[in-house]
Amino acid sequence: MYTLRAELERGQYVPGELIRGRIKIIAEEDIEHMTVKVGPEWKVQGFYTDEVWVNKHTVWDGPVSKGEHIVPFSGTTPNGPFSTKGTNIEIKSFIVVDADAGGIRFLGQPGKRRLQVLFDLEPGPITEMPGHYRVALNMVEKATIFESMLLMFRRTMDYKFEIEPSNFPPNEVTPFEVRFTPSKNFEAKNMRFHIIGTEWFKVPRHNDRGLQRNYWRKATGLVIAVDLNFGTNNFEAGRTYVGRGEFLAPGVCSASFSSNRFEWVARLQFVGDYTIDHSEIISVNPPLSPFSL
Repeated sequence: MYTLRAELERGQYVPGELIRGRIKIIAEEDIEHMTVKVGPEWKVQGFYTDEVWVNKHTVWDGPVSKGEHIVPFSGTTPNGPFSTKGTNIEIKSFIVVDADAGGIRFLGQPGKRRLQVLFDLEPGPITEMPGHYRVALNMVEKATIFESMLLMFRRTMDYKFEIEPSNFPPNEVTPFEVRFTPSKNFEAKNMRFHIIGTEWFKVPRHNDRGLQRNYWRKATGLVIAVDLNFGTNNFEAGRTYVGRGEFLAPGVCSASFSSNRFEWVARLQFVGDYTIDHSEIISVNPPLSPFSL
């Protein structure tokens, strides 16, 4: 039999930061062979629980003599998702230690052990973090929904739309460009540009026959209005117009799991002779490498 313990240097890290820890193996007798693997894991807890594994690495593979043994390990923290406590989604980060000494644990043999060491993955730097995205449906979003209903009854047109870059680092001010090419001449009397983050979760429900079907439900929304200047309200067909702005992305990473997700979209609205209501998916993630040893 043996006892397994693990600890990290501290409890908070940022993406791409070196994370160090150690594993203590206390063997009550000589063990012929043991394999110990270490790697990060995150769990999404809400209506469902999802686990996502990144690479686990072997830090011990061989015999273990009776007594105490210290096995250090280190690696780079993953991109995300960040540790999150949302309205319906909670994301927890762990360093997981899996040990296998063969045999069956409950029959007095060494068997397998698993440890989970909890840590917080923050956007960084590690300071007092601002409030998260736990916001109710606000008046800006209500107005946007109402306008969307009105847009259904207006004339629409073909156009090309691009946003660059498509990824924004969290907690940083990032300049971006929106390129817009209309297919017809028109005058825009009202222009709005929003970047919208939305938390979704999958909810089971039963139909009349008792069969379970899942549907996505919106939990919270974060609407950020961004100033975007094209330099004119009169647009010519076939000409490409460039609007520039800046986006301060909060510390809320884009995340997608089987039952929970947080997505970001950029939404452009023109109301005038013709109507344009376009949404483009963007991401909020730090540009860092995944966990590695």
